[in-house]
Amino acid sequence: AGAWMIRRIDDRFDTAEQKLTGRIDAVDEKLSARIDAVATDVTDLKISVARLEGPPRHLLAARG
Repeated sequence: AGAWMIRRIDDRFDTAEQKLTGRIDAVDEKLSARIDAVATDVTDLKISVARLEGPPRHLLAARG
C-alpha cells in the first residue's frame, strides 16, 4: 500500500510540474515579446532625440 501511495504522489508531482512548466514557458514568451517591443521603442526614441539635437556642436570655432 505504501508503494501505491508513493507512486500516486509522484504522478501528481509530475502532472503539477508539467502544468507549471507550461505556464512558465508562456510567461517567458510574453515577457520576451514585451522586452523586444520596449527595446525597439527605446531605439526609435534615441534616434528621434538625436535628430532633434542635430550634429554635435564644437566648443571651439574655427578661424579662417
